[in-house]
Amino acid sequence: MSHIQGDSPDAIIWTNVLLNLTKKELGKDYNNSELRGLISKVNYMDYRLNYYLYELMDEQSYLITASNQLQEKIDGMDKDLKQKYLNYPLPKKVMDKSKKLNI
Repeated sequence: MSHIQGDSPDAIIWTNVLLNLTKKELGKDYNNSELRGLISKVNYMDYRLNYYLYELMDEQSYLITASNQLQEKIDGMDKDLKQKYLNYPLPKKVMDKSKKLNI
């Protein structure tokens, strides 16, 4: 996220996704309509954003994309680094959820 600046669609989508996920976890009302419009304007959605969108919207396509992107990311890593990376919390969640849903 370090490359995101100001009021670009990339920054706005991250803000909205994280805010709505927080509201969802707290059982508060949230609205994803603005997100749907922003998705088409975002330059690049990495596996983290796709996974968070999956968590927020319960749309399996985001998990599939996150899983594929994560797999691409780790393909070039040596075995030890790959194992270490996949044990970080978010990559682990992506892989565990993908396996659970047979993706």
